Amino acid sequence: MEKIFKFLKSAPIQNNSNDYFEFKDDILKMMDLGLVIKDSGWFKVNPLIKSKKSVSEARKSLKSKMESWLNQMERLDNIQLNFRKDMVEYFKQNPITNNTMPALTPYEYLNTKGFAYIMNGEIVTLHTGYKPPYNAPKSCDRFKYEAINGMIQIV
Repeated sequence: MEKIFKFLKSAPIQNNSNDYFEFKDDILKMMDLGLVIKDSGWFKVNPLIKSKKSVSEARKSLKSKMESWLNQMERLDNIQLNFRKDMVEYFKQNPITNNTMPALTPYEYLNTKGFAYIMNGEIVTLHTGYKPPYNAPKSCDRFKYEAINGMIQIV
């Protein structure tokens, strides 16, 4: 694999060429690991690891980048979930009347799409996004909503 990795760093290999068939097994293994990509019929080293000198160094680097991305995605998911939790709590404490948000509703809640929780024909609370926070009501009907300038429409 080292030989073909170094070769691919200098020049891509065209799909179905003699070079491809000679190194097919190694190329496919490296594709499974994310070290090699196929771009418009050519196999080449993943640009994220092009500067790495060996397969093992490239694997470590790629693994590190993936872990970093996954951690960042998890942090962003937690930020969104906390936003939804705060939104649910806000509307539980500040009731919605006549499908209109309260007068001092924060700007980030005024133009949103998400889910409305309705009990006995009245909106109990709202949250954006699909994933409900842990403090969302359990005994309510859940409907999609869209808010424009604080006016809520169930869709």
